[in-house]
Amino acid sequence: MGKKFLSLCLCACLLVLGGCTKTELSAPPPSSAPASSQVSEAAPEEEAVTLTPEEIEKANEAFAPVRYGDNTRYASEISCFFTSEYTDVRDLDFEEFLRYCPAQTMLGCHEAGEYDDVMAAAKEGEYPGLEGYEDILGMGMGSPPATADFIIPVHRFKKEEISALLKKYAGITVDDLKDTSKVIYLEKYDSFYNFTGDFAPGTFQCEKGWKEGDMYRFVSEEYGKELVIEKAGEDYFIRSFTAIKGEKS
Repeated sequence: MGKKFLSLCLCACLLVLGGCTKTELSAPPPSSAPASSQVSEAAPEEEAVTLTPEEIEKANEAFAPVRYGDNTRYASEISCFFTSEYTDVRDLDFEEFLRYCPAQTMLGCHEAGEYDDVMAAAKEGEYPGLEGYEDILGMGMGSPPATADFIIPVHRFKKEEISALLKKYAGITVDDLKDTSKVIYLEKYDSFYNFTGDFAPGTFQCEKGWKEGDMYRFVSEEYGKELVIEKAGEDYFIRSFTAIKGEKS
């Protein structure tokens, strides 16, 4: 199951929602999304349309945090957007976004030079996943034998690939993000790096939702969160992921 399928899954889900019909369910609660993510006051008012249970089920399929393929499981791309709260997608926590991002590769023993560069950069700051390794940071790997394992596993994220992921789901690139300083970036390799060792992708499953103009609001009382997605032309972009008013994260 490839990445193109995952993108098509989300788009297909929202295309179905685009044709949703009015139901007699309760009206939506006040949105916790920012004003910039809501229908403009200058635009003609459109009555909120409640999504049906079938449409919510389709949405949750698209929001699934885990995918399976090649006899393994991995975090879905969209799960990266559920790892922090933000009223503007450009304010998402980039460190958390990358923590379980599937667009990663593990540095191999043939990349000892790059590994040493990452360790040298890590020694200059405080980064999650390095607790307990302080004594060996920056010690260098030299040229380990082909079968050697690095002491600290390092995940690499090509900036170009992360920008492509952000572009697909939010219509932005890495350069549009407000803060990426908590993640190691090496211009020499045009890549970001982290040291995550566990597996806990972001999760969001909604129980209800509404369509208001070009805005789709999905609400989960279980998680205390609201997701806002906007239709822009033929695309659908994530705009905000916030706590429901009155809820604590």
